[in-house]
Amino acid sequence: MMTQRKKIRNLILALPAILLVMCMKLEVYAVEGSVTFGSESYVWNKGEICPLGVYVRSDAAIGSYEVCLEYDTAMLRYLDGASEVDGNRIYLRGTGEQNSYKYMLHFEPLQDGSTNVQVVSASGTTVPDVSSGDQGQNIDMTVLAAAPITVRTVISSRVLAIHTEPVALDGFAEEVMEYSLTVGSEVDNLTVAYTLADEAAEVTVSDTALVSGENVITLTVKGSQEERVYTLYVFREEAETLPQEEPVPVEPEETVPEKPEETKPGETKQEEPADQEAVNLQEETQQKKAGKLDPVLLAGSVIVCLIILAYIGITIDKRKSRKEEDAEEEAEGEEWKDESLQLINLERTVIDIQHVTMRFRMAQDEAASLKEYFIRTIKGQNKYRTLLALQDVSFEIKQGDVVGIIGTNGSGKSTLLKIVSGALNPSEGTVLVDRSKVQMLTLGTGFDMELTARENIYLNGAIIGYTKEYIDEKFEDIVAFAELEGFMDQRMKNFSSGMVSRLGFAIATMRDTPEILILDEVLSVGDMFFQKKSIKRIKEMIHSGATVIIVSHSMSTIQQNCNKVVWIEKGVLKQIGPAREVCEAYSKYTT
Repeated sequence: MMTQRKKIRNLILALPAILLVMCMKLEVYAVEGSVTFGSESYVWNKGEICPLGVYVRSDAAIGSYEVCLEYDTAMLRYLDGASEVDGNRIYLRGTGEQNSYKYMLHFEPLQDGSTNVQVVSASGTTVPDVSSGDQGQNIDMTVLAAAPITVRTVISSRVLAIHTEPVALDGFAEEVMEYSLTVGSEVDNLTVAYTLADEAAEVTVSDTALVSGENVITLTVKGSQEERVYTLYVFREEAETLPQEEPVPVEPEETVPEKPEETKPGETKQEEPADQEAVNLQEETQQKKAGKLDPVLLAGSVIVCLIILAYIGITIDKRKSRKEEDAEEEAEGEEWKDESLQLINLERTVIDIQHVTMRFRMAQDEAASLKEYFIRTIKGQNKYRTLLALQDVSFEIKQGDVVGIIGTNGSGKSTLLKIVSGALNPSEGTVLVDRSKVQMLTLGTGFDMELTARENIYLNGAIIGYTKEYIDEKFEDIVAFAELEGFMDQRMKNFSSGMVSRLGFAIATMRDTPEILILDEVLSVGDMFFQKKSIKRIKEMIHSGATVIIVSHSMSTIQQNCNKVVWIEKGVLKQIGPAREVCEAYSKYTT
């Protein structure tokens, strides 16, 4: 018994020594590092200042490093950002105690074409440990061979002036895309001329022939990055046509037959002059009939004249009324445009995303319990890997923009939306946005299937941020829009997926449109008929002047609603530009 107790005592005394040996027993491994660029490829505009991000990373603290890059001086002009420049070679050198270092180099593209910035060599050592005599271990650097760069000439789509004849277009402004004109009935064709900021822009003018009434003429200017469409609403007046006056019938004159004269037998008939008094009487009668007007004819003439005068008066009143209405509509339109320009500043940046990188630290072999995690920590057996969800993503969104974000599954679209809305903080980079004005619209969050639909409306609304008073006010509208009358006291677990989606959509879209709206896959809810209604609701929110970000896998939805598209692929910003151009490139990539 004493021997067993002695063994236990010796074991307890030796336990600290055993733990110390286990902690000191560290695995020796080769230190790995990498040199990468901010994006897989770049598209730069000739003559602009363009950034190029270079990252030096290691899984241990880097004590010193040197990276040599090479570029084509005929295609690019180096501006700044490096430690040293020697001809066409750029050197990045430094010392410290960090695991990563970032350089932002700036170049100016000199001519169109394709080129690259190449990594020639890279080396580094870990931080020395003076106490143990460690001079630093060499880092095995893995480098990205080159950053492909495409340089293109930017063609501006700006229009400096639009000239029309024979009626001049007044009040032209670049940001105003619609105008109204009124021309006379004699104008058969409107001559449209223009002054461009860049003569290389492609211009298309629709048919300028005019018909009576409303006419629409469009002027389309296409540059390398955007397209502008100016619309002229031309009203051509109708020609006046007066009714022709009916001829007045003339009553034929009455003729009095002459009484043949009697001749006696044996006598020759001789013409004798008529009785002078009878002749005078006949002439007087004819003169009276010629000078007297028929009452029926006189009344008809008066009626015709009154009808003509009434028609002329009505025509004049209509023309005056039409001109007054046109003037009022034009004044209201100008007032609306002025108010819109005051409310929506198309040049103001509301979301500024600069060099955003997002990393997630993920365990390679998760511990099954807390005890196992503690033991692995003591032994140094916990291993982690870094998931790079977003890598050096930069772009801006102006006020009033409708921006689509596309990319394959797992490319970081939802991660970017969470960073913009404030749900996540980026590992690197900055996002400048007033998050108090942001509403992120997603479906299916905050439902408890054991509760009734009525209880879930209040639960889900509270999660979104609705007050109980607001939900009370909008309750009937939510039920009617979701088409779920009679189901409010049923448990949600008995609902179909379509019914759940319809209820979630109705709750999420009941709020007034915010200044910044984020839509994450909410445009394909319910059956075909409900989809039409939901798309109409979303379009009302989109076209209310809000700044909108849409994430969707439907290219038709993106092209119909967005004026700009951002393509993110595997965390890297692939392309940004007009909706049709980016969607076509994405479709070719995925096929």
